[in-house]
Amino acid sequence: MNEQIEQQIKAWSKGNDRAFRAIFDYFRPRLLAASLRNVAHKEIAEELVMNTLLKIWQLRPKVTHIEDLEHYIFGMMRQQIAGHLRKKIAHTVSITEIPLEELGATALPELSYREIAERYQAALDKLPPQRKKIFLMSREEALGNAEIARQTKLSVHTVNNHIKASLKIIKNEFQDHPDAITFVLVLTPTIFS
Repeated sequence: MNEQIEQQIKAWSKGNDRAFRAIFDYFRPRLLAASLRNVAHKEIAEELVMNTLLKIWQLRPKVTHIEDLEHYIFGMMRQQIAGHLRKKIAHTVSITEIPLEELGATALPELSYREIAERYQAALDKLPPQRKKIFLMSREEALGNAEIARQTKLSVHTVNNHIKASLKIIKNEFQDHPDAITFVLVLTPTIFS
């Protein structure tokens, strides 16, 4: 910043509202150039600049305590731009609201996410407690069979048998929709836990 602008900032911070015009005229074109590098429409870029300058105006009581005002102003401009860009990001939709056809499971148009989740839970409820625990350790905690065996004090072979038996019951639950089993096993525990 040049010395003249620094003097205007001091005058403005002491209550001289007219001094802000010089500050405005100094920063506006530079802020607009920065905004236009990130925002496609000039009107939006102008609005972001005006929002930034308004925030500076509101900071008058604190402006003398800001060590590098120019850096601070451009930081505020970056925040304005980031806020605008965040609003432009596509609204995310819960996976439960997306039809299965759009998730790539075109062979399952008659099953909703909720039905698949309910069937999966029903299959888990059919498992004996220890088998269910082992299966969930495998799926939800992503533990390997050796680690599960160590934690449960069972042999790796026994753990493997429990997981195979669990998968058989889950596949049975989806026997009328055999393609659904892939969907279930790929997405568990991500969407069903």
